[in-house]
Amino acid sequence: MKRNSLTIGIVALIASVTLVGCSAGGGSAKPSASSGSSNSKVTGTLRVIDPWFTANDAGAQGFQAVVDDFHKSYPNVEVTRDQATFGNLSQKMTTAVITGQNYDVVMAGLAWIPPLASLGAIQNLNKLGFDTKTVSKELGKGGSTLLDPSLYQGALYGIPLTASGLTLVYSKSAFEKAGLDPSKPPTTLAEIKSDAEKLTVKDASGNITQEGFALGETPGNYRQPFVGFLGAMGQKLYKNGGTTPNFATSTGTSVLDWMTSLQGNTSTYGQADPSNVNAVLLGKAGMGLSYSYADCSKIGQAKCDDLVFAPIQDKSKAMFVGGAIASVGAGTKLEGPAVAFIKALRQESSLETIATLQNEVPLSNSDAAAKFADSNPGGKFFLNNLDISVFEGGPTNWLKLRTVFGPAIDSALLKKSSSKDALNTVLSAASQ
Repeated sequence: MKRNSLTIGIVALIASVTLVGCSAGGGSAKPSASSGSSNSKVTGTLRVIDPWFTANDAGAQGFQAVVDDFHKSYPNVEVTRDQATFGNLSQKMTTAVITGQNYDVVMAGLAWIPPLASLGAIQNLNKLGFDTKTVSKELGKGGSTLLDPSLYQGALYGIPLTASGLTLVYSKSAFEKAGLDPSKPPTTLAEIKSDAEKLTVKDASGNITQEGFALGETPGNYRQPFVGFLGAMGQKLYKNGGTTPNFATSTGTSVLDWMTSLQGNTSTYGQADPSNVNAVLLGKAGMGLSYSYADCSKIGQAKCDDLVFAPIQDKSKAMFVGGAIASVGAGTKLEGPAVAFIKALRQESSLETIATLQNEVPLSNSDAAAKFADSNPGGKFFLNNLDISVFEGGPTNWLKLRTVFGPAIDSALLKKSSSKDALNTVLSAASQ
């Protein structure tokens, strides 16, 4: 579940754009998504922006299955998909809003709700018939925890689809080989580093051949591990309802200093497997951070049985959580079809497809979703530990800020700046 760095471009201009009355898709529709033969009279083109169904055959087939299900309700509404990534999603949204061609359905990440809602790019779903309490129940275990990031000013603006937690994972066999007790996971950041040093294997030249602690991130994406480690120190990224930065503190500095101390010692900067699977799950590292989904059918049951998922902890237990959400674009003339499309995305088969493509877990109270999660140790850990979730985002300028956060963290990890200076750079951007 990588969240690649994005370029916000001309976000500042969006504030001057009024979306109400914009035609997001051709045609017309009533605001209701009720089923019935009358829906066959509704025509038009529903525009969907999507960074979650991957840009390959599996992703295309998964998205088409959603379209096919949607057409059971609105057979004469065409669907066009704008395939996005988290590297260009913000720019695509910016362009769509400024040109008055906003999308009808917006798929994004949990942290995107406040900025998109405040800019008028997505709309209040309570006004379209979604009941917050009902949606919370439908999300299953920990629904209220996962729903919170989808609220803006107390109203529901996004429907969660899938999610995963970034948490500690280690190999029992690697622990035993290093003389560590696999029944005793590290309980402080200091213990993580100590265990990682024992798990690290280097060649005669001192080069790391097996990471003791694999972060599994590419440059620009160390922001989320930082949020997780900060949470383990008992501190959220933002406080006061997401309005006050809480990272450029002595605790934040110590966390980033600690992360920097791992680089070249137990971890290799920028080392991420092309398969988007953490090295621990592939048997290439002893311990690390991984999103809480392990596809046992791909890595093998023996490897799955060798894995232990545990919370990141020190002063507190923490698990960074991110995931997929779907929203209705502001100004759409196809509100009924847009709602129906989101409901199609919430079908069990659709949720499982996204979860499989992105190494996540379906968010549903169904037996099928529970079985999906229980099929692997990561999913089971995730659902049983949602109470320790920590999230990124919070402020309405988060999309712009996250473009600064990644490079600032990198500069500290590469020792091009001090941790304090790096975090103060982000803090300065947060006030703009």
